[in-house]
Amino acid sequence: MSSVSTTAPALRDQVLALVDAGQSSGAWKAFGPTPGLCVVTMSELVHMLGRQKAGRRIALSVGSALDSIPEVGYFPAQLPNNGTAHVCLYRLDQHIGRTLTAILAAPQKVDGSTAAALVFMAANLRPAPSNPAV
Repeated sequence: MSSVSTTAPALRDQVLALVDAGQSSGAWKAFGPTPGLCVVTMSELVHMLGRQKAGRRIALSVGSALDSIPEVGYFPAQLPNNGTAHVCLYRLDQHIGRTLTAILAAPQKVDGSTAAALVFMAANLRPAPSNPAV
């Protein structure tokens, strides 16, 4: 089995490609592509790392690998052991990532579902058209 240190560059490239494309899995597909943000299953991340099945130690390995990608944030902070659980990945250097970081840093308890829903809603808001001066 390969270690996180040898698979981290490959994982970085795969994660950045997913996040930049804004593709999500499961029910999150309904929101359509949101560049800079994606929701994937823990199994997808586990497979990217070259492992077969999620578990406590594998979740820690995935977390370490994600922590080594400076452009990407993720939640929940404590990755799930369950392969069907969802993980949100986002670009820290984009508006959507800064918004999500602010939401997650809020003093109130915000769970992953609430934060993801708020971010997808914010990403789909369009500024009101401006009326040019006549």
